[in-house]
Amino acid sequence: LSTYSYCYLSPLCWALYVLLLLLVPTMLGSLRTPIAQVIEYQARIKDTTHKMMSLVSELSMQQTVALRLQQEVVEKESQLQQENTRLELGEPPNPQVEEEWQRLVQLQTHKSYSRQQSTEELLGTLLPDGTYTTAQPRPSAYIPSGTSDLPVPKPYGSHAPFKPTPLGTTARHIRKPDPKPIDI
Repeated sequence: LSTYSYCYLSPLCWALYVLLLLLVPTMLGSLRTPIAQVIEYQARIKDTTHKMMSLVSELSMQQTVALRLQQEVVEKESQLQQENTRLELGEPPNPQVEEEWQRLVQLQTHKSYSRQQSTEELLGTLLPDGTYTTAQPRPSAYIPSGTSDLPVPKPYGSHAPFKPTPLGTTARHIRKPDPKPIDI
């Protein structure tokens, strides 16, 4: 109804209209409160249910972990019992221990061998004049045996220099090296 239409209403209608305008909001407010409470309770129930489900799933995970750990304990105890019986019979507890023992023995022998070699290297080599030296032999000390008439030392030993192959077509811009004569 518009503000100007009140003059067309009868007094009884006017009274009903005012009564409705005054009573409806209070009635709706009193109805709205229980509805709001129901909605709030439903939200709390939903939240509590969600929390309970998450706790149940966490509990389930913890139970599976506990079961797995119990199985591991049983397996380890049986393994320990088997290893103890093998030890009583004079055998190694398990193959891994035997392999590790072999590896340790091999490592110990390798260390002693390398220690012995290092002491020999420290003592040096015996020269023809009867003295010991730790110096590296020079390249001029390589003297060929028996093939030539004169025992002339070769300055390079068994690693004589070689002549390089000719350059390919992609290396045209590179200058060719001057070949040096090789004295043998």
